[in-house]
Amino acid sequence: TVVANGVTAVTVTNAGTGYTSATTISFTGGSGSGAAATAVMTVPDKNFTAANLNDVACLFYAGTAAKQWNGTTLTNLAGSPPQGEFAVQAYGKIFVAGIAARAGDVDWCDDELPTTWTPASTNTAGSQTITQNTIKWAGFDQRRGQVLFWTNNNVIVLLGPETPNNPTLWSNEPVCRFGTPNGKTVQNVRGTWIWLTNSGERNGFVKWSGGEGEVTHQPL
Repeated sequence: TVVANGVTAVTVTNAGTGYTSATTISFTGGSGSGAAATAVMTVPDKNFTAANLNDVACLFYAGTAAKQWNGTTLTNLAGSPPQGEFAVQAYGKIFVAGIAARAGDVDWCDDELPTTWTPASTNTAGSQTITQNTIKWAGFDQRRGQVLFWTNNNVIVLLGPETPNNPTLWSNEPVCRFGTPNGKTVQNVRGTWIWLTNSGERNGFVKWSGGEGEVTHQPL
């Protein structure tokens, strides 16, 4: 997902590019600059993120039922998924944070099954409280193979998804001491993460590619 000027762009595999403006979600009818956008469904005017798993595009909202787009229709996502605002796809799963009334929790679905969210002995769905703070954003660092979560105080990595271990053995740890008041400022530019911070001893933009992280006020 890409956010600019309050408009969220959603990339959907084999369905072109979509956007939300006011209360209408639209998807382009094909590739190319001349593709026309077609409205498919109206939704509450609120923030959402999207992830694609097993050819199902899933849209997640804070406090609202998640949706699924199968290339034809937009309906509620089955399987009692979390009502979270921040979603990221990695290791054959969707990880969701920003869950209503569970600000520090992360939920994930079963392998390649975006409609299975309830943990059981027959699946690898799960949930973990990773912080007592509020999660502001979720991202996947492709270079390091890490699932990351930004809070208002720091950045936390979820350890375990990259291994075959059972999710009950997964853990987490902070990897950067600079958090963010606004997760929508988080971007990855050529392997370097950049975000707005007001934690620590300075306010400004953090540049982080591992290690301590650098706060800068210079043009990026």
